Amino acid sequence: PNPAKEYFEIKLPENNSDTTVKVTIYDILGRILLENTYAVQNNGVNVFLNKISNGVCILKVKTSQGVYSSKVLKE
Repeated sequence: PNPAKEYFEIKLPENNSDTTVKVTIYDILGRILLENTYAVQNNGVNVFLNKISNGVCILKVKTSQGVYSSKVLKE
């Protein structure tokens, strides 16, 4: 869900064959808040936000098919 409180789920395309994805979360000034590689389960990953302060963040997901970005609101 966006806004997210505890975590958010990233759903990958049905044709995705990656077993891991790299997720980076930036604050609005471009500083890295979280950077991790996650195992893909059920065609998605859950990213927990317990170490992220409330506010708008930029999410970047890197897969073998490309890099995707989105805004996320942490409440």
